[in-house]
Amino acid sequence: MQKKISSLFLIFALFGIFSLGFLGFNQDVYAHTIGFQNQYAPDKWELTRTNSDGSVDTSGAPDFIKLIGGDNQGGLPGDTDYKMRFKIPCDGTIKFDWIFDGEEVTGASGPLYDPSGYLINGGFHQVTNNFGSEVQSGSVTVPVSKGDLFGFRIHSIDNIIGPGIFVKLYNFQALYCNIDGMIDEEFLSNPHELNMDLETAKNIAIGINEHWPGFSHNLEQFWHKCTCKESDIPSDWESSSILLYPLLAYYHPGAAVEYRSPHVTGYSIPNHLEAQHGQQCTFDEFGDLIAILGNSGSGTPDFWTPEADLTNHHAVDVDTYEEYQAVGLVGENHATWIPSGVNLPCTHFGRDIQTLIVLSTQYNFGYGPKQVGPLGEALFLLKDDNTENDKNICGKLGAFINHVDATNKINDDVRKKELIDATNAIKASMGCK
Repeated sequence: MQKKISSLFLIFALFGIFSLGFLGFNQDVYAHTIGFQNQYAPDKWELTRTNSDGSVDTSGAPDFIKLIGGDNQGGLPGDTDYKMRFKIPCDGTIKFDWIFDGEEVTGASGPLYDPSGYLINGGFHQVTNNFGSEVQSGSVTVPVSKGDLFGFRIHSIDNIIGPGIFVKLYNFQALYCNIDGMIDEEFLSNPHELNMDLETAKNIAIGINEHWPGFSHNLEQFWHKCTCKESDIPSDWESSSILLYPLLAYYHPGAAVEYRSPHVTGYSIPNHLEAQHGQQCTFDEFGDLIAILGNSGSGTPDFWTPEADLTNHHAVDVDTYEEYQAVGLVGENHATWIPSGVNLPCTHFGRDIQTLIVLSTQYNFGYGPKQVGPLGEALFLLKDDNTENDKNICGKLGAFINHVDATNKINDDVRKKELIDATNAIKASMGCK
């Protein structure tokens, strides 16, 4: 009996090995993206030129792209590179077909003068034949490792007699990597704490854009959006002031208070795994919305709201934001987590008056360390909750204009006019008469 079991086991084992090979499990561990799309769409690449007037045409994407080398008539070497903005996140292969059209083959011209190929970590690998025909083509399979940087290059020896051209870079196949599951819909619908770095944060952003496209826009359009004034935020939103939540100054410098909306569970993609989004809005000390792309004081929507799951929120929203913020790439973070209200015509009278105070101080015009002056008094009035006092702010701004106009502290008429014009602009925005 034991012998029969062993024989059967051997038969099934051999069948299993054959089946796995037949089904392709001996190929790359991860699937491939076909064409210049998803993780490899044109906006994930960048064109760089060194002594070159080359260009790239991505109008054929995702099917193909066209890369044109340099021909600036300078007589000196140059490079036209089209490189991925991110590192390859897993081991495997990149495949592509190419058609090249170079200089006419003569004694003084030909493909020898525009060698072209691909880049791995800055190293150039030529695919064209220096002594081949004017038009050439081929197929390439490139082994890549996690962390590699990939790109295409057309090198011009002399930048004259015409450019080398990759007429078509097509049938592009590149790794669609799990990156430890970070871009998977399944991971994003149930994330967990992990060791975060900038590369991981960027790949989480890729996953959100791939599986929940436009989540920030949808959240703002159909569920929750920020308002220009703190006083207009719905009453069921939760608030945290900088006094009760000191970390607000770290995450969103310049914000005096944050508000978070109730979470949203619905999503408009059929059969979609669930993620519970929420809106965050930040306001300055005057109750004005902070919503500026690239400004870390701006609140950002939560892919996972802390109200629904604090661990998920930290894994996908907080830890990723910290990585972007640490290297000054808040604007790149905002490309996925778009602050609500960036397109609203909000006023910021407090910020404008503060700027005016700074300007007047630079011009050596002030009231001394113990004298607040009309601009300082205007700021105090802005901070109270009594809107009836707004008309008094207009009077304070008018008093400042009169003082600037009458004072002998500013002999420069240009500077006087600058201060007066800036103050009048604030008055006009406030509707002062």
